Amino acid sequence: MAYATYADLVDYMVTVPVPQTEAERLLARASELLDECLIGAWYDTDEDGLPTDAAVALALQNANCAQAAYFIETGDDQGSMGRYSSVHIGDATLTSGLGGRGAAGSSVASRVAPQAKTFLRVAGLLPISPIIWG
Repeated sequence: MAYATYADLVDYMVTVPVPQTEAERLLARASELLDECLIGAWYDTDEDGLPTDAAVALALQNANCAQAAYFIETGDDQGSMGRYSSVHIGDATLTSGLGGRGAAGSSVASRVAPQAKTFLRVAGLLPISPIIWG
């Protein structure tokens, strides 16, 4: 279940350049990605698993719309475009990496829209892990 509706996405983007059924699919895909980001987040939910706090619900709605808009803008809802820093079809050259990070560059963090991260971070929904030196 998506955290936002097609109407929410229209409000967020003003003009949605894909058919409604595709936008709804992208909203659902964006919610799945956000759920991965929210592992460890703590907030009250109803019987459908949706947040009961209005501020949390709004943050998730905005993050969902931002992520779906990002999918629409990039054309990449699977995270596959960021796996290579360069691709040449003639004589096939693929350069893996994103700056040499290899598989780490395709992590969930690199697939989440910057604005979606901002909505989640400001609402206190992104769990923070301690950095241990030593």
